[in-house]
Amino acid sequence: MPSGRELALIALLAGAPALVAGCAGATGEAPRTPRPGVHVALMPAAWATEASVEGVDGDSAMASALARRGGARVSLLSARLSRSPGCADDAACVREAARALGASKIARTELAGLGATVLVRGAIVDVETQMREQLMQEVVHDADPARLRAAIERLGERLAKPWAPLPPGPRRAWYEEPWLWVGVAAAATAGAAAGIGVALSSGEGDPDVVLTPP
Repeated sequence: MPSGRELALIALLAGAPALVAGCAGATGEAPRTPRPGVHVALMPAAWATEASVEGVDGDSAMASALARRGGARVSLLSARLSRSPGCADDAACVREAARALGASKIARTELAGLGATVLVRGAIVDVETQMREQLMQEVVHDADPARLRAAIERLGERLAKPWAPLPPGPRRAWYEEPWLWVGVAAAATAGAAAGIGVALSSGEGDPDVVLTPP
């Protein structure tokens, strides 16, 4: 039969894993709270003026920004709109095309050039209400494909901000962590068991004495 000291040591070690597990779980940053995913139907980027800059892939820039910043699922409307001439200029037609894709939002990218200056505009429209929820724009001077793509990506990230995961909340103080009190309770229980074990293993003493755990 193990001695009283051995029983005490065994009981104390039994409570240690809870403390170790708690310490391991307390490290690292608090996770960001996810928001419900948004499905966006992206209209082809369009120039509102005859002046334009060649080589600007506005669709790719906007789609990557919406997905990266807001975690949105992006579907391109270009293929569906091309099947019906004039559909891109018909709000009802665009709405039905977005609905067919299962999207809840429509993203528009428009560019207007005046000499070497280009106005880049991005908008988000709700599919069901047809209400414009967001409208943002940026002026790009000495515009070239690289600068315009960067501007479109910045607009896309700003438009997607409402869908982005929520920042982590403030971490609790170490003494408020549940793992700490689980470990304390386990250690207290182990200590009580050790005390009883020591008394029982001694084989001596008054049998009428009752040991009460702290």
